[in-house]
Amino acid sequence: MSIKLLPYGISNYETIIRKGYAYVDKTMYIRSLEPAGHYILFLRPRRFGKSLFTSTLGYYYDINQKDNFDFLFSGTDIGRNPTEEKNAYYVMQFDFSGIRTDSIDIMLESFTNNVHDALRKFCIAHHLDITLKVNSPEAQLSHLFTEFQAKCDGKIYVIIDEYDHFANELLGAKPDVFKKVVGKEGFVHKWYEILKRETKTIVDRIFITGVSPITLDNLTSGFSVAKNFSMRSGFNEMMGFTTAEVEQLIQETIAEELPMDLMDTLTEYYNGYFFSEDGRTRVFNSDMVLYYLDHYQQEHKPPRTLLDHNAVSDYGKLAQLMRFKTPDLNIEALKEIVFNAYTISTLVSSFSFIQQFKPDHFKSLLFYLGLLTIKELNPDPDAESNSFILEIPNEVMKGLYFDFLMEIITEDEKLTPNISKIKEALRQVGREDSCEKLTILMGAMLHSLSNRDSLHFAEKDLKILLALFMMMSELYIPKSEYEVERRYIDLVFLPKSDTQNFNTLLFELKYIKKSEKGKKRNTKSSEAAKEKAIAEAISGATEQLKRYSSAEEFSGKKISAFAIVFVGDECVYREKVQVE
Repeated sequence: MSIKLLPYGISNYETIIRKGYAYVDKTMYIRSLEPAGHYILFLRPRRFGKSLFTSTLGYYYDINQKDNFDFLFSGTDIGRNPTEEKNAYYVMQFDFSGIRTDSIDIMLESFTNNVHDALRKFCIAHHLDITLKVNSPEAQLSHLFTEFQAKCDGKIYVIIDEYDHFANELLGAKPDVFKKVVGKEGFVHKWYEILKRETKTIVDRIFITGVSPITLDNLTSGFSVAKNFSMRSGFNEMMGFTTAEVEQLIQETIAEELPMDLMDTLTEYYNGYFFSEDGRTRVFNSDMVLYYLDHYQQEHKPPRTLLDHNAVSDYGKLAQLMRFKTPDLNIEALKEIVFNAYTISTLVSSFSFIQQFKPDHFKSLLFYLGLLTIKELNPDPDAESNSFILEIPNEVMKGLYFDFLMEIITEDEKLTPNISKIKEALRQVGREDSCEKLTILMGAMLHSLSNRDSLHFAEKDLKILLALFMMMSELYIPKSEYEVERRYIDLVFLPKSDTQNFNTLLFELKYIKKSEKGKKRNTKSSEAAKEKAIAEAISGATEQLKRYSSAEEFSGKKISAFAIVFVGDECVYREKVQVE
């Protein structure tokens, strides 16, 4: 079997087929979508294959591609059993991912030009003699529809990719601009009003992709005809890759003998997404898989960085989203998620600037962004019907959370962590079995935090800080509240595949608050109470680590267990515990 190239970064279906790239066939979902509804909204996180799927729809339904159907689809599921509506439409496609958002005027100009270019391409592709004017976006669309109806005997299929991309950029940074743009008098709202109007005449089908429903809700009065299929069980695997599809890709694209744990690595870092509680299987982030395998195909080894650099900027917008509406509550929700690796929330399908923005709204946005996923329905019998246990999908997303938290902490407190010193301290942990330098740096960071934050500082924040530091090492995989035999270890750090000679690290942390301001200090009774609290913390941490390390999971592994006790910003105890 000849080895195929991977279509990493390619979202044009015709290019993939014509050049013989490996292709994961998703065309069977065209057959499922067609009878399900004429106007469909489908949401998925960035880089899950939405653009490729919309391109596939375009080639399948476009009347211009009738003569190319066999070439394009003969090897696919839909090609072997096509629907009656294949090549039956004048396909009109919009991609709103490149809209500039510098200001309202610039955004209007960018949106106007984007619409004009799409309509011009539509006319050229279908040989339509229609003169277009660069006026308001809604006027352009209305004019095109009027001329088309007068000159053509046919129906239009409108495909909109990344309908909310520009709006998502505005949410955190410019919410007032967002409201003006998509509100009732906004130009985007008016554009969708025209589109909705023509569903009564010549627009027979619409397929819209995006990341979240937050923009569509503000367009409701302008565009209320679309069905949201995003969480329907039959479409859980429509975008993203299943395990079988990843295995197929590997067989088709990688020639040399592969490491035995390749699928385990891909699963740990890129899998884990459920978009419906009734979905058949969890799916991989398709872009991340292609990124990894493309690097392996070209360089014959895994990429050094497991997160595709092209995706960093996509997820980096979360830092702005943190400050949307209720920044303090958002950050607390983020800490909860990092600390527990899960959260409980309803999934909000409707957002409005009128309603109060609650933690469930923020957690739902994290779900739509791909930073949380469905673990299971909330088993609490008193919970709402759409209440779920949401979890971090995989290790790459977990690393992003740590990065976000460190950025927020350091930015808010005007701190600049000394990365070289942190990495030096982490090397000491791995190579010298000592956490002395690490706890000194943690103490310095705690000391730098504001009085306001110090008053609210708790043990979980100490654990998060340690995890943030450990993430910088690129030597370990952090596990918070790691379960072994129905017990939960504060922090476990497992050596990555290329650092197997390092020990598995177990940390049990205890935090004792300093006396509150205004209370007497240094009295004999208070000192005695403090010493007693420290002794109990040390004893508790030591006993816990001894129990944890005896678990069968750690049998035969090299273990280093550390008990750490902080009183305020001072580390009063940091010792390696002798374990069997």
